[in-house]
Amino acid sequence: VCRKGMRAHLRSLRTPARCSNGSQLHARELGVCRCDCVFVDIGVNEGRTLMGWPQMAVQRPRITSAQRARMRDCLEPASRACYYGFEANPAFTPRLRRLQSTLRANRTRARIFTGTAFSTHSHGSDFFVDSQWHGLGSTLVPSKSTFQLSPQTGRWELNRSQTAATAYRRVRVATTDGAAFLAELASGRPRFVGVKLDAEGGETAILSHLLNGSRDVLCGVDVLAIEWHDWLLPRAIGRLKKPLAKRMRRCANLTVVQWR
Repeated sequence: VCRKGMRAHLRSLRTPARCSNGSQLHARELGVCRCDCVFVDIGVNEGRTLMGWPQMAVQRPRITSAQRARMRDCLEPASRACYYGFEANPAFTPRLRRLQSTLRANRTRARIFTGTAFSTHSHGSDFFVDSQWHGLGSTLVPSKSTFQLSPQTGRWELNRSQTAATAYRRVRVATTDGAAFLAELASGRPRFVGVKLDAEGGETAILSHLLNGSRDVLCGVDVLAIEWHDWLLPRAIGRLKKPLAKRMRRCANLTVVQWR
């Protein structure tokens, strides 16, 4: 009976559900009509943060007591929470596909978009892969400075004399319009939405896209956890912080927290 139940569960994740009042996104990607809570990891890398970031973010002091209570309910094993991850770097694809299979076999509603960037559009994009595999430089931004290993300190340091376009391998990746994705999430009316984002390159353009769009999609997010890389892109990030604070005042439910 258990094997039959597991086969039926896995089959449901492969077969789009027909939802009259639920989310077509969840139906299409997870085979379910509703997710009580949704967690999105933008830049999931090898996958460790997909399930882990909400466990850390719930402890942040800036989160309101009401948000913390809802978030903790979402993290209970019995919760109908759904997890979405995005990773553009194709080097992580095999590992992430195995992770998704494992999570689904354990009845976790998870969808990882591999070889896919969370972006400002859905037309595909060039992506520059850091072939040295230290994980610091792969980016959507061709003009982004690269990293090099310092013989003096033994650490990876920013090399402003070399760009991703000249130093890294160029590949083509799929893209998802971030504003459209979050709007589709909101249409399913989840009780809680959490999003994690590293602001270190292409993500600054994405955040600007979400802030300046006409749909106010960030108002559908409860907690936005951002890892600011001010040292890497001080001007670009500086230009984002003020409008983000303004949007927080406009969206009563939105809380922005520092991620790591």
